[in-house]
Amino acid sequence: MFDLICTIFDMATLIIYYNAFFNGQRKKSIPLPVFFLCFFVGETVLFLLSLFFSISSSTPNSIILLVTSLFSLFLQTYLYNGPTKNRILAVISFQFYATFAEAVVYLIISLLPSSLSEALLSDMVFCAFFSKVLLFLLVITTTTVLLRKHRRITPQYTILIYLTPIASFFVMFTIPTEAVSSHMHSFLKMTSCAGMLVLNIVNYFLLDNILQVKELEKTQEILDTQVGFQSEKYQLISNAYRNTRKLIHDTKKQFLYLQNAISEAHYEEAKKYLEQTLLSLDKDYSRVNTGNLVIDAFVSNHMAISKQEGILFETLLQIDQPNNLPVNDYDFSILLGNLLDNSLNTCRKIPSPYPRKIQVDIRTSSLELLIHISNSVLEETPKESKSSNENLNHGYGTVKIDQITRQHCGTYSHYIKDGMYHAIVILPFISK
Repeated sequence: MFDLICTIFDMATLIIYYNAFFNGQRKKSIPLPVFFLCFFVGETVLFLLSLFFSISSSTPNSIILLVTSLFSLFLQTYLYNGPTKNRILAVISFQFYATFAEAVVYLIISLLPSSLSEALLSDMVFCAFFSKVLLFLLVITTTTVLLRKHRRITPQYTILIYLTPIASFFVMFTIPTEAVSSHMHSFLKMTSCAGMLVLNIVNYFLLDNILQVKELEKTQEILDTQVGFQSEKYQLISNAYRNTRKLIHDTKKQFLYLQNAISEAHYEEAKKYLEQTLLSLDKDYSRVNTGNLVIDAFVSNHMAISKQEGILFETLLQIDQPNNLPVNDYDFSILLGNLLDNSLNTCRKIPSPYPRKIQVDIRTSSLELLIHISNSVLEETPKESKSSNENLNHGYGTVKIDQITRQHCGTYSHYIKDGMYHAIVILPFISK
């Protein structure tokens, strides 16, 4: 029974390690029962070979067992997607951890008093338990480091994930080495070790599932925020479109009035009407008119907000082909909207005695579209940038900027110079 538990424990440990090493990219073409069966068969074969070779501990047998183990581990990597170098690295590292765990346990026991050392080394259950839990500790340490690149590992998760294997060591030390009934003592010790091995695996997968649920909740929260953001930006473009249609409608009526005034020689009235119309255009309609609806709507909106909040807003817009940009309107709305929002939000945090300025430079050439947006920052801002990146809106917005830029084969860079934060996006024109 204990041997079966050990085999399942080894299988689970290896799956945990490979899942983290290959970033969970299991081959979907392989059914889940077959996936688990491959690991179980591999571990069972290694266990049977270890029993067979344990009769004779000669060097050739040890080499055969090691080669078989490496070959089995390598074959199991083909249950995942990944390059060959990653497969080799995963196999070598896991085999090293397994060998290292056994060597450390043997070394520690050898340092104990000779009578106790001999008793423990002859206790296969004790040695197997400690080497497997130590291997499990090495594996979860490595997987925690690997998962940090893709998942948000909290301190609470780290503490709980280490708590069970460490507690297992202490529990094992509380079991006496001798008992009145040796058979009962062996049975209880074997049962305790098997139970603790199962507990370690169950605890890990429960905590991992809890972490995944928390990540899904956070992702849902981020998606809801981004949907609201996109809805707001599309409403902004919709309003700009309606304003444009209203402008065309009003201009048509004004032309008709001017036509009648000129035909009846009412030149003074026509002159006054023109002056009045020009003032109305400056007041009610956007001064940004590049011909691109996204640029006109977003820049005009942020220009108006900046004026209301006392933020200097400067623009340099040179768009030669406003309707032939290297990015579609949907992605461009998210890209430009996030860049402008980040600049505006940063300037809002600057106290009024300090200068607050936003500069928007958008231009096209025959090769690329350049978006250069800069804004004032305080000296403290670089220190606070880490915490601001953790903010849901700003952090996700920055990620989306980078994603869209990469999707269109562009580059995204940002830096601070002379009290200004600069964000630069370059999108190339790609010939179809």
